[in-house]
Amino acid sequence: MSIEPREAATLVLMRDRHGAQPEVLMVQRHGQDVFAAGAFVFPGGVLEESDWSPEAIRLSDRLSTSQAHATLATVPEPDRALGFYLAAIRETFEEVGVLLARSESGEPWNPAAFPPERLRETRDALREGRLSFSGWLRDSRLRPAIESLVYFAHWVTPVGRPKRFDTRFFLSSAEEGIAVEPDQTEIVAYRWITPADAIAAYEQKTMRMVNATVKNLELLAEFGSVQEALAALRRRAVRAIRPRLVPLPDGGVRILLPWDPGYES
Repeated sequence: MSIEPREAATLVLMRDRHGAQPEVLMVQRHGQDVFAAGAFVFPGGVLEESDWSPEAIRLSDRLSTSQAHATLATVPEPDRALGFYLAAIRETFEEVGVLLARSESGEPWNPAAFPPERLRETRDALREGRLSFSGWLRDSRLRPAIESLVYFAHWVTPVGRPKRFDTRFFLSSAEEGIAVEPDQTEIVAYRWITPADAIAAYEQKTMRMVNATVKNLELLAEFGSVQEALAALRRRAVRAIRPRLVPLPDGGVRILLPWDPGYES
């Protein structure tokens, strides 16, 4: 029996460097994780019902449910479509402490206003389900900066994998010098790295990655700046990529993508 994929959201944070290619934030999953143990991925995780609660929708005041639904057209409900944006922001905050948010007056979130220990306790409580993300944002007088996210890819884990995800990928810019702090539960390390260098490390077997991560890095490697990437990907038509696993005689498998010969057979 095929395992139904769980809906998920992933956030790629990209930052410019003077005179060099932009870098993306990659995080390493815990070696004991059931999914992609030890692999380098982008921050993200499973969509939760609270991500599209009435409170979450009210706080997400710079992107309407109808706008989100027009972009994520294959998501059945408009509220749920908006929830993917919030899930990407929430998961990134839980995993590495980077929060895309602004004050009620529109000023960028200032992490210095929150004691580091308090933020760690907040992240722990969110991860363990003892705290509502939208409730914490409300009480902290913050708004999620969902308007800064650009939806650019949709990948579904192939049938045959023990854990499957239906994942929406978003891109957002990151400021130089932002603090990144892995939670040491799901995420144990991080690297700022250019997409081209990450691909080279994968090919040299010094960074383990899943197929979807590699393919999205190949896409991001085309851009020379964050703004170029955001502008181009905002115009990109997104379709679901559903890789297929083809057994090989030696017991291994080959991954076929929709544009590969033999995918439809």
